Amino acid sequence: MSQKKDDEGEWALDRRATQSRATDRARRATDRANAREETFRCHTFDASDMSRAGLTPSARKAMEDALDGGASVAVARAPAKQPAAPTRRRRGRLGGPLGFLGFLRPKFRYGLVGFVAGCAFSAWVAAAEVDRRVEDAKDTMKREREVRRQKKLETKQANKIIGVPIIEELPDEYEDGDPTRSASADGGEYKMVLVVREDLPMGAGKVAAQCAHGAVGAVSIASKTSRMELGKWELDGQKKVTLGVRSLARFEDLVREAKAARLPTFVVEDAGRTEVEAGTKTMVAIGPASTEAIDKITGSLRLY
Repeated sequence: MSQKKDDEGEWALDRRATQSRATDRARRATDRANAREETFRCHTFDASDMSRAGLTPSARKAMEDALDGGASVAVARAPAKQPAAPTRRRRGRLGGPLGFLGFLRPKFRYGLVGFVAGCAFSAWVAAAEVDRRVEDAKDTMKREREVRRQKKLETKQANKIIGVPIIEELPDEYEDGDPTRSASADGGEYKMVLVVREDLPMGAGKVAAQCAHGAVGAVSIASKTSRMELGKWELDGQKKVTLGVRSLARFEDLVREAKAARLPTFVVEDAGRTEVEAGTKTMVAIGPASTEAIDKITGSLRLY
């Protein structure tokens, strides 16, 4: 019985000691918390405290001005910043024909869509440029063909107006007269006749030079007196026929008859530097005029 009472007394003592220690720990914790709170709630700062706090000179000066020469000020503890709530990124969903790209990250997904769109736009621009260049090439070729066709027409018309000379070599069997007389019945052809004296000792080159002088002179006269006949002669091909006369008397008769018929007449007188004497009448050019009018004067002469 006495043993039991001793055990209960020891247990009671242990419990009271445990409670006393717990009470002491709680009181000390409370004192420490109150001390910290009091320190933050009200504390006097001076220059030495600010230097120990590691403040910069500018910050110390600002705090001294605010404390009015070292007066006490209460510094309130800044409230604790609440942590921001975590945000969950929502991944957008693609529907329709782009649904198969949902497994990609957004930046890769949109980058791929932009790349495909850029390629499609570049292809469209390239196709449009090719079509434009093809159309420009077609237009250029069409204009060039039109220019060539117009040039041919203009050349043909100019040849028709000014008359391109048509030189034909006549056969030697025309011994009895001018072969162009057969066309005089139509009355619509024009020609020039070059009558050369056969009784003079002139070579082929000399005769050709004299005929050239005569033709140029006859055209010069016709341009002043018979411009209409000259234009028709040019349109008709500028026909020229070379005939021969055997005597000076017959030559002068032809010149007189041509002038009486008011036909352009030009007599060539040689300068006498080569084969004949100076002042010698070597040939006469009659025309250009109508074939009918000239044949009335030179129809009986033969080719030179």
